[in-house]
Amino acid sequence: LDDPTTLYPQVFAARDELTPYLGYYYPVSLLSWIVPLELANRLFLSAMVLGLPLATAFLLRSLGRPRWPAVLTLPFAYGDSFGWGFVNSSASFVLALLSAGLFVRALTDAPRRRRWALAQAAVLVGVVLMHVQGFLFLALALPFLLFTTRVPEDGAGRPLRPRLPAVLPWHGICARGC
Repeated sequence: LDDPTTLYPQVFAARDELTPYLGYYYPVSLLSWIVPLELANRLFLSAMVLGLPLATAFLLRSLGRPRWPAVLTLPFAYGDSFGWGFVNSSASFVLALLSAGLFVRALTDAPRRRRWALAQAAVLVGVVLMHVQGFLFLALALPFLLFTTRVPEDGAGRPLRPRLPAVLPWHGICARGC
């Protein structure tokens, strides 16, 4: 952007506000202070490719399912989005699967519910900073998981109360004394 011999300064501008795509550009930029830019990009892409089966395995484990089918997602990491260079949307889906797994853990692991909910909230920010497509996926997936996942307190007469910390991560913090 600072090279006046190219058209980039005339067409593009760096913005400081939080917007989608920063979830890719900032980590790669930070890594480029340590390693060359191309290697920083390769490290990010490698983490994204490895992250898809790992995030899928975490979601499967959170749902009480076997983890081995997550290996079958590895070819999808190299799908059209990766081939066309849509790194942000590919990375947002990795984070979306991780977010769904954290959401299920926030529902089912009563002793650590707040911790899982806060981790899920942080990952949700990461999803938005990557690409809105992952967030749109979660707009459908999370309500589905909310009402189809068994919670230890089910049958106690208040079906929504134990689900609140997963939906509103700040609820667990404010319950301690906001």
